[in-house]
Amino acid sequence: MEAHSHLEIERKYDVGGSVPVPDFAAVPGVATAIGFPPVELRADYFDTGGGILGERKITLRRRLGGSDEGWHIKSTAVGGRMETHFPLGGQEANVPEAVLDVVRVHTRSDPLRPVARVRTQRTVVRLLSGVGALLAEFCDDEVRARAVGGAELVWREWEVELGPAGSEDLLDGVEAVLLKAGAAPSTHVSKLRRVLEAAGPGRRPDPAPGRVPQTAPRTAPQEPGPQKPGPGEPTPKEPRPQEPKPGEPEEPEPEETGPDKPSTDEPSAAVVLTAALRSGLETLKHWDPLVRRDAEDAVHQMRIATRTLRSVLQIYGDLFAPEACRRLEDGLRRLGRALGGTRDAEVMRDLAAKRCQAVPEGIPAAVEKKLWAGKEAERQDHLARLRHRMCGAKYFALFDDLDAFAQAPQLLLVAAGPAGQVLEARLERGIAEVLDLAGRAAAAEVRDDRIELLHEVRKTAKRLRYAVKSVNIRDVGPGRGDADQAAGFEVGPGPSAHMRLATDVQDALGTHRDSVMFQRYLRRSTGRGRKAGRNAFAYGMLYGAEFAVQDRSLREAEAALERLRPA
Repeated sequence: MEAHSHLEIERKYDVGGSVPVPDFAAVPGVATAIGFPPVELRADYFDTGGGILGERKITLRRRLGGSDEGWHIKSTAVGGRMETHFPLGGQEANVPEAVLDVVRVHTRSDPLRPVARVRTQRTVVRLLSGVGALLAEFCDDEVRARAVGGAELVWREWEVELGPAGSEDLLDGVEAVLLKAGAAPSTHVSKLRRVLEAAGPGRRPDPAPGRVPQTAPRTAPQEPGPQKPGPGEPTPKEPRPQEPKPGEPEEPEPEETGPDKPSTDEPSAAVVLTAALRSGLETLKHWDPLVRRDAEDAVHQMRIATRTLRSVLQIYGDLFAPEACRRLEDGLRRLGRALGGTRDAEVMRDLAAKRCQAVPEGIPAAVEKKLWAGKEAERQDHLARLRHRMCGAKYFALFDDLDAFAQAPQLLLVAAGPAGQVLEARLERGIAEVLDLAGRAAAAEVRDDRIELLHEVRKTAKRLRYAVKSVNIRDVGPGRGDADQAAGFEVGPGPSAHMRLATDVQDALGTHRDSVMFQRYLRRSTGRGRKAGRNAFAYGMLYGAEFAVQDRSLREAEAALERLRPA
């Protein structure tokens, strides 16, 4: 089932039943206004029993009638709403699997059911420029709707959706005309929200058992000692003990720390880590439906999002309650491995084509095709298993745990300190770990041991890089929003320089690792080729060419490590 998406930018207005549609000739830039006959639209809206989609500001509907009938999913996006449209297909009333895949990361094992039915008589007026380009589409909607089990509502509203050739200034011009005609900006963001709000709490979906509303923080289990704050809550002020326990660091006075009276202008480590966790989780969710659809680069990006969250728990792990941190890290590690099989096959597939084309003497097309096809078949096999895993109970349980943890991270008291001081101390420890592993790799006498230690250097450098990016406000990803950026934390010049150098180390050693893995693939392919009676000379040429790649990447990595030592 093919889908297409577009950014919807629209404004909605409430209007009385007798108000006539105004003339749009006075709107600057509008050359022609073309009206169309009224059409009947019938839409059924779906959500879980706990209203998870509504909570996430996502609407899912099945619409009949009009030029865009089919399944529609709308979600918040920068500048408007992202609408994904699927063709209607048959006349089935149940949500098709392809549609469900887009929201499954939110609904998980909860079934979808109809929550409202909306019937609209829509009259459309298209506003065109002098060259016939679509500036905006005006809709005059007469609506009859009801929540499931609720009373029918009847109202009239106007909508103006920006066209490809339109602008915000044009919308302002249209709005001026509509307000003068007697309309008022709508107090409801959607028809569905109007219906559910009118139905009242008794008609809205009931909370789903075992699911924590993602907009309502809950208190996390605490270790003995001072109560830890939830996200956005001030640090509780507890009476200090008269004497600290032997070997226990003395706690700061309550009035010296916390959001109520911070000791510095920068946020606490707790505030920054909470924002990082929520942003990272949103990024992870962003890529889930794209992986299910096998969108380009989606597996790679979801793997990065998984590793980023795990890096937060590893580099800053001693700021969290240990047990919860270990459980989440273990779940993210397993997810990363599941994504890794697909991604690694994808990398080797693309590398095979690149290397074959780079050999000056030329590699037979049959060899290139065989190498590419072998890894593509492996990728498809891994992807099928990954998709199956992403519909399983363990996968959904991981997201349940991540949701709960991101709402109320189990942070220890030391995280109430200034972000720069607390977080950057952990980053310095990460640098020391990278350098220690690099020293061990340099001292290794056995080639295979050195290769594996260099792989550990790369992974540790990557973890450090992700840990820096996750808390640095300048590094904005798909999941970050204004609320997350409110922390206002910017990593200092020292850790920022470390991150850049760690990236250089990671990139160089990544090239080295890919080359080593490509040689292993070539050895296996050579053995299979000999058994099938194929000439192995081309495989040998490719294998030998990789040694120059490895030597160059090792020199680049060593140079970056030298710069990292005094940084």
